[in-house]
Amino acid sequence: MSKPRFMEFDDHKTLIKDYCGRHSLDFAKLSNMFISESQKNIAFVLPDPDFDPKTATIDGRPMPLLLWVEKISDKNFGDIIKFREFEHTDEYLRA
Repeated sequence: MSKPRFMEFDDHKTLIKDYCGRHSLDFAKLSNMFISESQKNIAFVLPDPDFDPKTATIDGRPMPLLLWVEKISDKNFGDIIKFREFEHTDEYLRA
């Protein structure tokens, strides 16, 4: 039995770029953020040189989350992709 595939940025790049265009987010900047991929989501986080990978913090504070892309399986509609913006989205990504 194979392991479930991660939800990868490259596989969803066009959809994410379209979302950015419709919501006035700078896709080029978003593409350069720290990207965390898992089976059901992609998180875009502000990169920082002081990032501590053991605790996922910067000086003890969580790294600012900018955009969350989540895949939700629906028995009637199949996979649905949802986007969520956060308090720092405007500051770093709004075009």
